[in-house]
Amino acid sequence: PIHVGERVNIQDGVVVHGTFGQSETKLDNDVSLGHNAIVHGAHVQEGALIGMGATVMDHAVVGKHAVVAAGSVVLAGTQIGDGELWAGVPAKCKGQVSEELRAHLAQTSARYVEYAGWFKGSSTHLLKVEVRLHDVLGALCERPRPICHFKPVTTLGRVFSRAQTAVR
Repeated sequence: PIHVGERVNIQDGVVVHGTFGQSETKLDNDVSLGHNAIVHGAHVQEGALIGMGATVMDHAVVGKHAVVAAGSVVLAGTQIGDGELWAGVPAKCKGQVSEELRAHLAQTSARYVEYAGWFKGSSTHLLKVEVRLHDVLGALCERPRPICHFKPVTTLGRVFSRAQTAVR
């Protein structure tokens, strides 16, 4: 089973998975999972951040307010302590999360709740954003030498991801 707490921020491309009868995935309150992260049968405790593209494997525990750096691989069974910073392949403890980073991360879930509120109850906002980005990207692709191959997408996050890729 997969348990998701309150105010959990699961960004585009994230995979949350468990193996039936062998592992379960638990995301406690105020957890943030960065773009393309994978959490497979692990427990991510309150306020922790899993960075973009990081992988956390079966039976690992990521402690409260801990950070797994982008691109890191947390091996099966790893126990990450509260407030620790882990990085690398395989991930190793690099020390404690700084007070400055911890204060910033403490506000992350509140920011994403605010962002969600911008679109709550109104599909019109999403449609306007998609149409405007479609027009911008379409114009870029119509240049004599196209810099992108744009395909219309339906989710807000994917539209933004494509826009950032095309504009570079």
